[in-house]
Order: sequence, then C-alpha cells, then structure tokens
Amino acid sequence: MYGDSGLPEVRKQNKRKVKLVMSEANQTPSPVAAPTHHKGGFPLKVTEAGVLFELQEFDKESNNAGFVFYTKEFLTKEALEANLDAETILMCVNRHFNFAMRQKANNSVPKDEDARAKQLHEGKIMLLSVEDAKAYKPGERDLTSPAGVGKKLAELREEFYAARDSGDTERAAALREQSKLLVAKMQEMLCKDLGIAPGV
Repeated sequence: MYGDSGLPEVRKQNKRKVKLVMSEANQTPSPVAAPTHHKGGFPLKVTEAGVLFELQEFDKESNNAGFVFYTKEFLTKEALEANLDAETILMCVNRHFNFAMRQKANNSVPKDEDARAKQLHEGKIMLLSVEDAKAYKPGERDLTSPAGVGKKLAELREEFYAARDSGDTERAAALREQSKLLVAKMQEMLCKDLGIAPGV
C-alpha cells in the first residue's frame, strides 16, 4: 500500500521490528567483567599508596605447586622512601648487586668439565674484573651466558622488524649489525662451553 506521499507504507509488523531494534540499541550494554581474581578468589593485583602487591604461584612442576603468595613492588620513589629508610634501601641494593655479580660469574664458567679444567690449569680464574663490575647496570640483559644472549637476540629481532616496517632503514641496519655481533658472541660461548676450538 502507498500513503499520501506516494511512498510505500511500512507494515505494522515491520514497525514493531524497527521499534524493537531501536529499543535494543538504546540500552546500555552490560559491562563485561574482566577476570580480576585468581581461581582461589584472591585478587591478582592490589595497589595501595604507590605499592603494588601482585599474586604469584609456583610452577606446576614445583613441589610447592598449588600454593600462592604476594610480591611487593614499589611503583614510585615516594612510595619507596615512605616505606623504607635509607639504610634498608642501601642493604637491598647491595644484596641485588651481590646476587647479580655471582649469577654473572656463574654464567661465565664453562659448562664442559674439560674446558673448565683447562681454563683453571691455564690460570684463567678471573671471571668478572673490577671493570666488569663497574659496568654492570640493573635491568640490563645479562650477556654472560648463551641463554642471556639468546633472549637479547629475540628482543633485537622484534626491534629490527619494527624499524624495518616503519621505514627506519638506518636503525634497522644498526640492529642487524648488533645482532651479528651477538650471534658471534653466542657461538664463542658455545664453543667455550663444549671445549671446541672456534672455527672447527
């Protein structure tokens, strides 16, 4: 049927459908609740006055699997200074440096028993010099082990693709050269661990 305007009239059934659609469109969608709780009902993260408490759990292969615990992280300098005095901060920093130096030294020891014995026999007992210790900076990737170099290479790979895709050819080329040096470093480490002469 046609109305006075000469245009087809919308049937009542269609009008009801249109009203239903409009009614649904005007409704405020219910917010989808993000998973903010652990399976045991504990919050994954709690932030109070610049301090983050984050829920952790042991690996499934661990004997402690199933237990959970919270770690504490200071998000701001103000929160750190409000919770810890200068002596405690100094103690924590020194402990971190001591642990990091021991870990770097441990990673520098050849894994192969013969290579390790040869290095000791040759008197090459220094693993980290004073200059090496001076150069250490917290947060930097440890490059004293093949695993550390491998992780750094993975990071450089992502940066390389990002630079290449954005058209930054100069940075991409620099990242490529840096990766080549790390690949050579990894090969040297692996040869040292296995007691294989480089180039063999």
